[in-house]
Amino acid sequence: MGHRTDNHRKLTRLFGLVAAAPDGVVVLSRSGVALAPVLRDLAAGVDGDVLFARHPGIKPEEIKTALAYHARFGDDPAHPRALPAGPKAVLLDENIPYTLLPQVIRDFGVCSHVEAEGLSRQNLAPHNRVHAKALDALICTRAVQGQFAAIVTQDSDFLAMIKNPDHPVHGLHVVMIRDARDPVADILTRNAETIRAVVAKRMPGLTYLA
Repeated sequence: MGHRTDNHRKLTRLFGLVAAAPDGVVVLSRSGVALAPVLRDLAAGVDGDVLFARHPGIKPEEIKTALAYHARFGDDPAHPRALPAGPKAVLLDENIPYTLLPQVIRDFGVCSHVEAEGLSRQNLAPHNRVHAKALDALICTRAVQGQFAAIVTQDSDFLAMIKNPDHPVHGLHVVMIRDARDPVADILTRNAETIRAVVAKRMPGLTYLA
């Protein structure tokens, strides 16, 4: 059985549904189940009813969060893995589900999500919160500094940013999903070769996905 904490009101949000409890244990915030043993079980291939039995109270959406956490940060919540130095593939904007991290990392290489990099509106500290346009510029600046080839977004504001020749977005290739009628995961799968070509070229520009 995994460790569980009921100090929900005192949790410090870290990533999605991952939070730190007052005793320092990293937990899944809706159930209070400790993250580390869940990550170990997922890495060992434990799933389905066995996983729910081993971690009473865990929610399906928390399992998706745990898989995303593992893909980006590794299996030790006490020592989350930093992004490697050098060129990276894709940064997912905050309007793309962070639960897609396992898919994009598998398909495109070193990737991340603004949520994982502390740049979403949800995880910016109150004293660091900025206007939406300023946050978008900060995201682009960090993506360029982090050597990401592209940012994947559904935010049409990026089209206005591109019209500004001085905007940091010009250091990236913007992969735009517009009017998506299919799940984003399916769109990324269908356009995987297009995205790989964008990453390989590492040239600023704009590509629409349908």
